[in-house]
Amino acid sequence: LCTQCHASLLPSNDSRACLPKYALANKLFLGRLPPQFDDVTPMEELACALMRSSIYVYRLYHLTNAQDPFLAKGNSCAFPQPTASTAQILPHTPADIAGTISVVFTGPSKTPPESVLKNVFRIRKNVVSDLLHWLQDHNPLYSGVTIDAARLDMYGSDGALPGIE
Repeated sequence: LCTQCHASLLPSNDSRACLPKYALANKLFLGRLPPQFDDVTPMEELACALMRSSIYVYRLYHLTNAQDPFLAKGNSCAFPQPTASTAQILPHTPADIAGTISVVFTGPSKTPPESVLKNVFRIRKNVVSDLLHWLQDHNPLYSGVTIDAARLDMYGSDGALPGIE
């Protein structure tokens, strides 16, 4: 349990114990996404996220294995961050997402091949659109979100996140 949830479960002098804001009983856990979203990529999730981290670091390694010559590996660190606001217009623009991503490539060339970028940073406009509409219909947190068609048009039909090089 996070500190905030744990604290809400404990009675204190000025308040009684209560259900944590994001507890399953508050119906904010919607279960698994429908099968049509089984292959949603991390970049597609970022495009649809109401809130996100301030930076994502990807480390790509070049391996000598001919079957799988590139490997994405990473660690994650989370720190409490003040939340200024949640997104009211989605999807996020490619520049917004690319601005939070740092890529470290270890290999014989200075840049990873485009095929690697497409695999690791894949984003599909139709999947982002379908996911946003599904979230609006099934998640109360997305009920007031505006889906901006012009922002959707900034994404290609299937490729690497624009701005990742």
